Amino acid sequence: MLKKVLMCTPNHFQVEYQINPWMKPGTVDTQKALDQWHNLVAAYKASGIEVEILDQKKGLADMVFAADQGLIVSKERKILLLSNFKYTQRQGESLEYKRWFIDQGYRVDTLPKQLTFEGGGECIPWNGKFFIGEGFRNNSDTYKYIEKKYKVEFIPLKLINEKFYHLDTCFFVLNQTTAFYYPPALAEKSITKLEQLFPNLIEFTTQEIEAFAANSVVTENSVFMQTGSQTFKDKVEFLGYTVIQADISEFIKSGGGIHCLTFELDRQPQFQITLKENFTLKITSNPNLN
Repeated sequence: MLKKVLMCTPNHFQVEYQINPWMKPGTVDTQKALDQWHNLVAAYKASGIEVEILDQKKGLADMVFAADQGLIVSKERKILLLSNFKYTQRQGESLEYKRWFIDQGYRVDTLPKQLTFEGGGECIPWNGKFFIGEGFRNNSDTYKYIEKKYKVEFIPLKLINEKFYHLDTCFFVLNQTTAFYYPPALAEKSITKLEQLFPNLIEFTTQEIEAFAANSVVTENSVFMQTGSQTFKDKVEFLGYTVIQADISEFIKSGGGIHCLTFELDRQPQFQITLKENFTLKITSNPNLN
């Protein structure tokens, strides 16, 4: 169950530069983005999720994407590993989040300068481990360093398409046995690894991936997802989950979705829902869901 999140108010949100293929400079309606963000916050609160809020600093356009800011490597000891962004345009965000976490009583650690890392955008929790995207924003040196220092276990997945620069743009874990993925984004060996780990591995369609379905958030028996992907909604509901839709289309213009806007402060326990009894493995074989 997701109990508590951190989000950043998009008071100054715009697309001012282009550091990923999704970004469309000068296209954002800031007031509309703010309204969409407030609607997402309201949806979280209505579901019993506590929302902590940090105000965006002017000049840090992507600060609103809270998930990217770091990784809690020890919940018990309140240790946050701060992100080390690849692009200079985003590096100023780290100081603002560092201050917030220190004020909340966290010990904030940093990485060596040569090791880039972008937090929850790259790291997807599963069974006490983390899947981590490897290729565009970090490499094996980064996750091996984190594993050794913090005793965190990663399962690396190789990203091969620059459009999917973060793992949460192409991979979504629903529960312990079910995950969605987009084959063109991942190396064949990584797909084979997922096939071995998940008895129910479901391919995203291109339409679903363009609607940022992979950037959804799951909590208990509900999934928060971007509007505009009926097939993904149908599949998730078929699996027994309630779907809560939110329009965050202004943020997609910068390459971010619901998950990107959400830093998970407290999720416990992790993915306890199991598949319905006698569930058929290949959901995509259902003609009503293609």
